[in-house]
Amino acid sequence: MLDRFDFEQDMMNCWHVVDDIKQLTAMVTDRNASTDNIADVLLGLQVLYNDRFTQLLDGFETLVFENFEKQVDVNDTDATWMESESDRADNIVSAEMLEQYNNLKSGNKEQKDIDNSAEYKKVNLAYNEKLLDACITVLKHYTAYSDLPEELQSDYRIEMWPAASNNE
Repeated sequence: MLDRFDFEQDMMNCWHVVDDIKQLTAMVTDRNASTDNIADVLLGLQVLYNDRFTQLLDGFETLVFENFEKQVDVNDTDATWMESESDRADNIVSAEMLEQYNNLKSGNKEQKDIDNSAEYKKVNLAYNEKLLDACITVLKHYTAYSDLPEELQSDYRIEMWPAASNNE
């Protein structure tokens, strides 16, 4: 079985290319090597280092995948953190929507109680009523039934569980 030290040795073996090139340079400059000898050495280096780099890459892949399989058992992945993150996101949305709902509801009530409101207030009231409807829709989607405001619980049952018809 390949370990980290074998992999390090494979890496070091690849550095021998520098020494081999120095040796070839000395053959050419100091000993007047023939073209055939140089070509033979270069061909040998090509084959040798192709094999060394292939061995290095194979060792790397073996170490990476063995360590990955040891650290992560794909069949035994604990997904509870994803569920808790999803629940937390839902709770944040729900809390924000509840706050928005209460603010809009009280603001709309105040605007309706004003007798001679200006035209812009009427437009603002209409916008807030639409926003309140959207807020209710999101609340019903993200919030547990028991956490909904009481006035929304009765509407919720009517919308979600309509009365059984006589045709059933």
